Amino acid sequence: MKVPKADSLDSPKRVQRFLREAKAAANLRHPHIVPVYDAGTSGGQHYIASAFIAGKSLSDEIPEKGTAFERAARLTRELAEALAYAHTQGIVHRDVKPVNIMVDAQDHIHLTDFGLALRQEDAARLTNDGALMGTPSYMSPEQASCDTDAVGPASDQYSCGVGLYELLTGRVPFEGGKLAVLHSVIYTDPEPPESRRAKVPADLSTICRKAMAKRPQERYADCQALADDLRRWQEGEPIAAREHTRFEKLFTWMRRNPTLAAYRLSGGVASIALLIFIIMLLFNSYAMRQSRLKGYELDAVSSQFKKLQEDHERLKSEQILDNTAMQTLIRDIRRHILKFDCELSFGRTDTWRELLELLKSSKY
Repeated sequence: MKVPKADSLDSPKRVQRFLREAKAAANLRHPHIVPVYDAGTSGGQHYIASAFIAGKSLSDEIPEKGTAFERAARLTRELAEALAYAHTQGIVHRDVKPVNIMVDAQDHIHLTDFGLALRQEDAARLTNDGALMGTPSYMSPEQASCDTDAVGPASDQYSCGVGLYELLTGRVPFEGGKLAVLHSVIYTDPEPPESRRAKVPADLSTICRKAMAKRPQERYADCQALADDLRRWQEGEPIAAREHTRFEKLFTWMRRNPTLAAYRLSGGVASIALLIFIIMLLFNSYAMRQSRLKGYELDAVSSQFKKLQEDHERLKSEQILDNTAMQTLIRDIRRHILKFDCELSFGRTDTWRELLELLKSSKY
């Protein structure tokens, strides 16, 4: 029996939220959702009668350093299946977090507390004030930015992904004050689970990060698809999610930060030209080694190298090379150049020695 404190329903809006929980959960019948049997008012006291779950809150069941990987996948799969069912009934929970999830004696989860739940057909009427609803650490980016039009089933999926992250690492992705957490949820990619706990399976990390993608369209198609991928991982099958390539991550960053990207790409042509030029030098080195370099070819390389050096200094002074994705690309190219250094066998190598020293000493 859920009975609110006497002073907790001191406004019509709070009464509406309390009754909305009963209305939202009343028709849901799923093995991993706590069923509501009755709701009403007796003697001026509101109440909700639901099934009794002998167990603890999931928030009390997460070890400091995370739970077993298999258990994390199983519990998250059960949660995703419960959410998928609720979504088919037109219900979005909007406040999925461990404290609203019970774990029974058989170690199965039961989703409860639909106090922020929203019938999708009522979304516009109930959220037109743009109010911030949910718990910051478990909010989706669209909730954190008060983008009420974008809040939907994918928002619950994001929160489910945060739950998986916490089960794997023992910590939520973003910690700190409310405003700092909200800013990180909207703009910052979380550290991969494996960076906080060694030996987190790569595929499980990929599933977690896909569910937590910043843009709803980059997450799974729905919570059932998330549950299916967790099942695949449990059964040792290839998962559907895949890791983004380095170039995809770069384009994602550019799309997410258009203003900053526009500034940095004001010199973007020069940046790309620099990368292309270095790659051209790699191919030229092989061709020149085969032809044993004539004098004028060496002079041409020296001239090109001088231009490269000038471009490099300018780009550094304009701070164009401080983007993490661009740094990684340049480091990869630098490794290729270092490898080619071992293969150079033609006579004059001063130019390449200078190039290598430049790249080795550069602090990208």
